Amino acid sequence: MDVVRQSEGPHQAAPPRWAQINEIQGATDDSTKVIATIASTIGQMNALATSIASAVEEQGTATAEIARNVQEAARGTAEVSLNITGVTRAAQDSSGASVSILEQAGDVRTRAERLRQEISGFLSTIRAA
Repeated sequence: MDVVRQSEGPHQAAPPRWAQINEIQGATDDSTKVIATIASTIGQMNALATSIASAVEEQGTATAEIARNVQEAARGTAEVSLNITGVTRAAQDSSGASVSILEQAGDVRTRAERLRQEISGFLSTIRAA
C-alpha cells in the first residue's frame, strides 16, 4: 500500500500545489491593488499637504502685510497726536494772547476815558477864562 500511496502521491499533490500557487497569485493581485490604492491615497494626501502649505504661506504673507499696515497706522496716529498737541498749544497761546489783548483794550479804554475827562476839563477851563 505504501507503494500505491507513493505512486499516487505525486499525482494527487499536483492539484493542491497549483491551487496554492493560484491562491498566492490571487493574494498577490489583491495586495498589488491595495498597495496601488494606498499609493493613490498618499499622493492625494501629498497634494493636500502642498495646498495647506501654500495656504499657510499666503496667510503668513497676509499677516505680515497686516502687521506693516498696523505699524504704519500707528505711526500716522502718533503724527496726528503730535499735530493735535501742537494745535492745542497754539490754541492755548492764542487764548492767552486774546486775554492779554482784552486786558490791554480795557486799559486803553480806561486811559481814553481819563484823557477825555481831562480834555473836557481843560476845555472848560479855557472857555471860562
